Amino acid sequence: NDRTYYYTVVAAGASSACYGRAAACVSATPTGTATPDFSLSCSPASLSIQQGASGTSTCTVASTGGFNSAVSLDCASLPAGVSCAYVPASVTPPANGSANSSLTVSVAGTTATGSYSFQARGTSGAPVHTANIALTVTAVPVPDFSVSCAPSSLSIQQGSSATSTCTVASVNNFNSAVSLACASLPANVSCGFSATPVTPPANGSVNSTLTVSVAAAAATGSYSFNVQGVSGALTRTAAMSLTVTPPPGTNQVRTYLISPALAIPDNTTTGVTSTLNVPDAMTITSVSVNVDITHTYQGDLELALSGPDNTTVLLHNRTGGGTDNV
Repeated sequence: NDRTYYYTVVAAGASSACYGRAAACVSATPTGTATPDFSLSCSPASLSIQQGASGTSTCTVASTGGFNSAVSLDCASLPAGVSCAYVPASVTPPANGSANSSLTVSVAGTTATGSYSFQARGTSGAPVHTANIALTVTAVPVPDFSVSCAPSSLSIQQGSSATSTCTVASVNNFNSAVSLACASLPANVSCGFSATPVTPPANGSVNSTLTVSVAAAAATGSYSFNVQGVSGALTRTAAMSLTVTPPPGTNQVRTYLISPALAIPDNTTTGVTSTLNVPDAMTITSVSVNVDITHTYQGDLELALSGPDNTTVLLHNRTGGGTDNV
């Protein structure tokens, strides 16, 4: 079948001397009758399905050689906990045409996660054909929640308070109660919520107003603390920053300490210098200096305080005679 042959025709008489002229060359391709058969394919040929869920693919039975018999569909080599079904379960393609069936693959909740392969199978008497299908079983997402607050940075005067809106958002259908609290608050600072516990709708969110109160006795400065949401074994936090400032018109008192433990050189004009670092930016209205200098004859000593602009104030100038220490 399907092989082309070439022919020429030559007239011949009773004697070999009587051959006539050859005819033009002609070709012929004999064709036999093809065996009726079918093929099977599925699209998509790769499925990703969560535990306890299902997925679909369209399987096509295509006729060749005039095939038009019924083809029964099923699955082979299914992993444990996985089943399949076709609608319809049997199709009859028209001769040299095709027919479709919808394949549904169902994964049990107990099926182990991982990658598998199985076959869609079509059977019509003796002919059996398959189509490979890849299957990835994924875990069901664990319900969870998140906590966020806006603004996340607060500046509050001593004896005052400020608010922030805290949002509890559901993740993966979470809809359980969440208790709100503050953790790692500085001394003399407290917090409260307009609502706690709160329950977000599945894949939605719910708000609660956070009020941070700073007592008059709270130390000025910058701090950090957390807003904490707890639901069963789940704990989620939102980082917060707090700056405590004095009320307008009040003076802050800042103390800076250094312990240089330096030996005082004898009889030198350069003496010894110790630098005290002041990291804050402010306007200074007054300065109080305390020193603890051990020396057996304070009348020998000069003690000066110099600023970064080289302004110098003499604090002790060879007074006190033989008294010990300054």
